[in-house]
Amino acid sequence: MALNSEPVGQNDAALETGQKSNHQTHLDNPNVRAAFGLLAPPPAKTRHEITCKQEKTSLEKFKDWAEILGIVLLFVYTLYTIKMYRANRDAADAAKSAADTAKNSLVISQRAYLTGLYPITDYDKKIISFQILNSGHIPSSRAQVVIYEVTWNPPKPTVGETGPEYVVERHKQINNIPAVVPTSAGPSPISIAVIVPEMSKDRLLKGTQLILIVADIAYDAGFEEVKGQRSEVCIQTVYQTIAKSVFLIPCDPNKYLPGMESADWTGKTTVF
Repeated sequence: MALNSEPVGQNDAALETGQKSNHQTHLDNPNVRAAFGLLAPPPAKTRHEITCKQEKTSLEKFKDWAEILGIVLLFVYTLYTIKMYRANRDAADAAKSAADTAKNSLVISQRAYLTGLYPITDYDKKIISFQILNSGHIPSSRAQVVIYEVTWNPPKPTVGETGPEYVVERHKQINNIPAVVPTSAGPSPISIAVIVPEMSKDRLLKGTQLILIVADIAYDAGFEEVKGQRSEVCIQTVYQTIAKSVFLIPCDPNKYLPGMESADWTGKTTVF
């Protein structure tokens, strides 16, 4: 029997080489590498892939800036819209104010103004009359004139008011009158006659009688904005000691009207 004459060291080397070769072959097998978790490293990125990645990052940055810019523009547009709204609102308010001012000016300049003027004494008929005048530019509505009359007979000549103990007659009368046309259209056809039953020409001319007439005129002045207007009339007799004569002069209605309105006129009221 022939014996192998190769040295033991050479056999070991060959065996080791064969084993490494087989081991390398197994490692090169993808299935084997996968089984042992030895996956191949990812392939190196090409220059084209790197360039695309950079371009994508730039687009993303641009998109972020575009979103920020959009928010800023939206904020600015919102502020501008609010400013325009306020400007339009202020302009509308100013236009409305101007229109209201113009309308009020028209109402004030054209509305009806009623008053009582030109008192006259008729001793024979025992009345004091005055005219209702409209100093406006349009007719008034129908009006109601509420009149209070008081007569005093003091024992000696007096100027102005006298005591309540000398009151000899008082009454209230209500006159409903038609619409009053403006004075510019012609003389007023409306005259109010106040009956003074105790009127005495002799006493008036001697200063021992005083007559007071206070009236309240209620009317609409021709516009919706000036409904429910009121004007007052106050007339009284005054004895002039030097001239020894009597005159009808205007007086302050606010001084007498509240007291007249609060007094009891039961049985002393006449309606015309």
